[in-house]
Amino acid sequence: MTLTMPTMMTQRTSAAASIASKLSQPLSRHALRLSSPRRLSPRYRAHPSDITSAGVEDERHQHQSSARFPSRRTAVASTLGLLAGGAVAAVVPSHAAAGEVLAQLQRLLAENEVDILADPENEALLGQRTFFEKQVARTQNNANFVDALRPRVAAGEVPYLQRVVLTVDKALFDDEIYFWKNAMGMRVTREVNADAALGTGSGKSVIFAFGQETLGADDGGKAAVEIREGPEGTRSVGNGLSYISLSVPYGIRVSRIYEAGGELVYGFGYFDVRAPSGYMVRAQVAKRRDPVELVAINVPSVKVAVKYYSETFGMTAQKPQDNNGYAPRSPPGSRLMTFGDPDATMGILLQPIAFADRLSAKTKLEVGEVFQGVVFVSSIGDPTYKESKRVDPSGFAVEVEGYEAWEAGITSGADTLPPKYNLPPPSVQD
Repeated sequence: MTLTMPTMMTQRTSAAASIASKLSQPLSRHALRLSSPRRLSPRYRAHPSDITSAGVEDERHQHQSSARFPSRRTAVASTLGLLAGGAVAAVVPSHAAAGEVLAQLQRLLAENEVDILADPENEALLGQRTFFEKQVARTQNNANFVDALRPRVAAGEVPYLQRVVLTVDKALFDDEIYFWKNAMGMRVTREVNADAALGTGSGKSVIFAFGQETLGADDGGKAAVEIREGPEGTRSVGNGLSYISLSVPYGIRVSRIYEAGGELVYGFGYFDVRAPSGYMVRAQVAKRRDPVELVAINVPSVKVAVKYYSETFGMTAQKPQDNNGYAPRSPPGSRLMTFGDPDATMGILLQPIAFADRLSAKTKLEVGEVFQGVVFVSSIGDPTYKESKRVDPSGFAVEVEGYEAWEAGITSGADTLPPKYNLPPPSVQD
């Protein structure tokens, strides 16, 4: 059973909408509030691993049989797969601006222009041109960003805030994968067996992003969310992690939230979503270079936390942006920690626990067992070291990976990624 929402998004041409829908299935930004959400029964909560290969073949056959230009559609699907993080180059290119995604988009745009010359009144072709022009510009801007950032990180001039880490109950591990992949619209970029000493339980983890993680691809430099499989048993969320903020480019699927065992808490102008493990995700439908916007944490002393992240990693503090007029404003005294432009990379929002939502001045910080902190990529010292773990003054875990080891891990993880993660979600029927 699917929960639908009326759309308020600007209508695009049918051709452009058809192309964009291949990246994810859209959700409107219209208002919705659920006072008593209903959890779907287990029979509706299928997982990507349950899909048969026959189902994939049937879907591919349907696309091919309706294609006016089969070769063009195949190329488009391949390119959009790269844009969504479906592939990572085996060898990191030295110049991201000359990468495969941008070259593919430029070729498709050129072919589209030739088709328009032959049929200038074709609205579908005109819509495709608009789509490709926007994607070329977006990818070129992203390539410029990673071209400037990559040598600085590799040389140890500046670290890079790369991902958020969550460790969940083993019984909810598959639900969490379903939640981030099918409800939030992220792609699985790699599956890794992390060091059990880092608190992962079984050592198995899955990493998600809205594109390629690597800084060596023209559409790379996307922050990630890592879900680690913990031991069996309920894990406390605590009050340290406030929420993870996303600017989702194509929307979220409410029905998929409930299929995963999550809950839509609020949805007027933005979406407050409770993940299967109990932590909060705040999402809005908006375009951003990197859709993973920030992780908001409650701390006993913002001043002490700012000093730690500034002196240890070189981050800068500023007032929270609070750009969404519908969402609650950050508590007084909050500071956003970033590496420069807050719209370019993921940040850490430090909130005073005394003013955090529903918490009193006497509330003590409970870090909890789900939020396992953040991971920085840095070449300061030995760029080949794999990872180290430390704790910030508030008690949150902080991990650091050497740049070369991190890039190598992305390549090896993509090469060994199980095919099941690229399968579409199952259809849910009454």
